[in-house]
Amino acid sequence: MRRARCIVVAVLAATWLLGGGSGWANAQNAALPDRAVVGRHLDTVFGSLERVVRKWPDDIRYSVLGAPSPGHREGVRRAIGAIAEATGLDASDVTGTGEPATIVLYFAKSIDELLPDQWLARLFRNDGESAVAFEARMRERFEDGGWLTAHDYDGDDENVSLSIANVGLDNGDPAVLAMRMTLAAFFAYNPSDTIKPSLMNPGPMEKPELGPIDKALLAALYDGLIESGVTYAEVRSLMIDLVRGKLGGI
Repeated sequence: MRRARCIVVAVLAATWLLGGGSGWANAQNAALPDRAVVGRHLDTVFGSLERVVRKWPDDIRYSVLGAPSPGHREGVRRAIGAIAEATGLDASDVTGTGEPATIVLYFAKSIDELLPDQWLARLFRNDGESAVAFEARMRERFEDGGWLTAHDYDGDDENVSLSIANVGLDNGDPAVLAMRMTLAAFFAYNPSDTIKPSLMNPGPMEKPELGPIDKALLAALYDGLIESGVTYAEVRSLMIDLVRGKLGGI
């Protein structure tokens, strides 16, 4: 398997107009947005010039656990397929095989079924937080938030990630929920209602799929020119050029 390259990103927020529509959504049908505009967006994505660029060290092994509905399973399948296509990364479903997964998507009826697992604490527990406080906080987040995701890192690399959904809550279209969970498990992002069309937009979608924004970003993140362990400041100019180029090629 070839070695994958990934950057952990945070939030895409803000849009611009280009030819009467969103620059991200329509750049493939018009002139590319200028470097300054893309740079402002990427600065928001990374949040800090000191943010460390990370990657998955190998192809993805994922599992779908808990009580997923057929819609959830279909959403995971669509998202994994689109991510693999955009990045050139291989992805294998290891659910039920006994093989360890690097991405786990868990559709839970109760957070209590996960609390005994040491990986939950490793991924979500704050430094210095007591076991009692951790369990109380996780129950509150599970009941109020609908779904949540965390990543574990091994030095410069991604190690494992976990997305958990509360299937007892109304989270809208189950396929869209599952796709957003999968994308968030692949790389860290914060939702923004200013990005259209995109899985990173928390609002309803006419068609559940990775939008041009998502595909361009993933393709840029997995370009072979991006290395792991450097800061965003070191690759900012290159990332701007890559995103513009990938967006224009979709």
